[in-house]
Amino acid sequence: RLNFLVLFLCLTQGNPYILYYICPLHTYYFLMVLGVMYIGKEKNDTKWWMRTKLGVLAIIIYIVWDCESYFGIFNLLHHFFLSDESVEGARAGTMWEWHFRSNLDHWSVLLGMIFAIN
Repeated sequence: RLNFLVLFLCLTQGNPYILYYICPLHTYYFLMVLGVMYIGKEKNDTKWWMRTKLGVLAIIIYIVWDCESYFGIFNLLHHFFLSDESVEGARAGTMWEWHFRSNLDHWSVLLGMIFAIN
């Protein structure tokens, strides 16, 4: 619902979506948690299965955000809906802005899941 409110604000106020980045960013991380928990959900009650899933998530997070100069996977995953063109609120482009904002909290999803499970 919050994303629809942001979309409504963007359409009515004429602002770019990146100015309201925090709402889609939380949705982005929520979908990450949902995806991890959905995969093999019938075995989520075993501690070794959950540790394996969290270990794989840690590797994926590391490769996508921390090995960007080697693999460029972040750009491959996001180039469909983000660009390098300058817009209001993102002078270096929405790709750079989204990478910067998501990079600030990219380990918080994994750590939150670890603390929630334990």
